[in-house]
Amino acid sequence: MKKASIGIWGDSLLQGVILDEKQGRYSILENNCAVSLAKKIGINISNNSRFGCTAPKGMKSLTKALECDVEFSAAIIEFGGNDCDFNWEEVAKAPEASHDPKTKLDDFAACYAQMIAALKSKGIMPVLMSLPPLEPERYFQWMTRNIPNRDDVLKW
Repeated sequence: MKKASIGIWGDSLLQGVILDEKQGRYSILENNCAVSLAKKIGINISNNSRFGCTAPKGMKSLTKALECDVEFSAAIIEFGGNDCDFNWEEVAKAPEASHDPKTKLDDFAACYAQMIAALKSKGIMPVLMSLPPLEPERYFQWMTRNIPNRDDVLKW
């Protein structure tokens, strides 16, 4: 009997990337959630998650995989963190201006709808994950670490 398999498309969260605060850089957690899940329930996992990935990039990766007739029982999709991020240096330089996130909300929703439809058309069950909440102070400190005029980001 063939082992069940799951495809995963997402950003660094599902890739298992964590911030090593001592070294001040990111690294991949060896026993991340996908690896642990595969071991625990005895399934094959194809993890296509990428650091910094957005829904439009993920959709391209998913579409390419589906063109190769992959056989997954289910596919986990998790995007949004990078999509809703802004170019904070530009925001700090022009806090009075209008700024768009990396992926506009309508484009994000369209990508998700297309990914879900593509999976369903291949008989693959889409499983949608939401993001954990941010720690606002830590996030602000990290995203503005190289911005001398942090108050301008807050002004925006």
